[in-house]
Amino acid sequence: MTDSNARETSVGMQSAIRPSERSGNTASSGREEESVPFTYDMGHENRGDFIIFVFRDFGDPKWNRDGTEGEVRNLREVAKNWGFPTHSIKEHWDVTEEKLQDELKQWAETNHEKDDCVVIAILTHGLEDVLLTKETRFPIGEIWKCLKGCDTMEGKPKIVLIQACRGGQLDEAENKSSSRRLISSPDVIDGREKKYVYEYIYPEEPDYIVMYPTAKYFPAFRGWLCHDLREVTSIARDKGWDLMNQMTAVTRKFGSKTGKHGIYPSYQEKIMITQTPEIFSSLRGKIFLH
Repeated sequence: MTDSNARETSVGMQSAIRPSERSGNTASSGREEESVPFTYDMGHENRGDFIIFVFRDFGDPKWNRDGTEGEVRNLREVAKNWGFPTHSIKEHWDVTEEKLQDELKQWAETNHEKDDCVVIAILTHGLEDVLLTKETRFPIGEIWKCLKGCDTMEGKPKIVLIQACRGGQLDEAENKSSSRRLISSPDVIDGREKKYVYEYIYPEEPDYIVMYPTAKYFPAFRGWLCHDLREVTSIARDKGWDLMNQMTAVTRKFGSKTGKHGIYPSYQEKIMITQTPEIFSSLRGKIFLH
């Protein structure tokens, strides 16, 4: 489960990320260091926390996220495959926006000096730049804002998985020509169109990797991301894959999938569409979670 290299003793960047191999002391060590591949230190005392925020109940059977229990089961397996013990998996179901922010802020105020990393997964409805609770919509940037200032996680990986739609534009799968239809529809949830555009849909700080199940402006099928992550992470150890290799493998699996989606406004007409995950990374090294 842990990196076999010796651990640095200092806190912060030096303890969390290091070269995978050393080239010795030379006069040009600064330039050489820049060219050496780095690997984050996964040899701390604890793997860290695996935090899951699940939103199932939206007050209307039409909008409830039925079947999300299967997503959570798959994420528990992902956590296991990534070396997180059961007690480190923390689930929060149908919390308010305020409660979500409080949980993240409380986590950020805790000492994580002995942790390797953190995983935060959010399963909900979404639009282009916002995520939804039952009562409210909140900018995705609120997640990064809540995590800021956690000094004991400086230089350590923050892994974020967001299972949510990001818009209503549809990419028709059955038409493979360059003129295939891109079918647009308003960003509508529970009969309300989106009225605000928020910034900071990606973190500005280093050491983040964020995976969305779909590209910006497009919908996401429920369950695909968590299911394929479970399958890929189950073989990652034998393959020797780092985290980016694993996420790339998930993207490749998506490439062979299509699903039916209704067309706005009635959603009665359905077409086959494709879906491609998006990966954002500000990592400064490789992550081996096995």
